[in-house]
Amino acid sequence: MAWHNIATLLKPKGILVYIDVLGETKYYVGDAIFSTLPIEMPFVRQSLENAGFEITKCEEEKYSSEDGKLLTDSDRFVCIIAKRIAYK
Repeated sequence: MAWHNIATLLKPKGILVYIDVLGETKYYVGDAIFSTLPIEMPFVRQSLENAGFEITKCEEEKYSSEDGKLLTDSDRFVCIIAKRIAYK
């Protein structure tokens, strides 16, 4: 539903840039640990397409912290560029 709401803010052929981590189950802020719902690419792709977006570019990359301090338990992120194709 959230993607549908975002899609209503874009005109047809409007561009969405989406960056997120994949597979994350928790992240850290200081000593506090917060749980998250892990997402994976098939879910993201299907959700965007169902909301009326056409993915024009999608890159999944591995990352690591340069100083060894991780803020999340994920080691992958995704960058997606999608075009709004229709109002649904």
